[in-house]
Amino acid sequence: AKAKALTTRHDLAVGISGAVDAVLQKAATDPAAIKLVSMSTTLATNALVEGQGGRVALVMIGFAEGDLARDGLKA
Repeated sequence: AKAKALTTRHDLAVGISGAVDAVLQKAATDPAAIKLVSMSTTLATNALVEGQGGRVALVMIGFAEGDLARDGLKA
């Protein structure tokens, strides 16, 4: 299942929670049965386009050291 929600700049948890609730309702499954969650937001893209924000970082969860080196992300 998938869902979209508006970006809620004042509190990202509001938009994320809305999307999660919608997915759970559509999927009609036990949340414990979920094996993978993927999320993206236009917030960073909008900040770049609008010339806002500061330095950024890439946070990778679930990747090994070799994965970073292989994809040229170690530096």
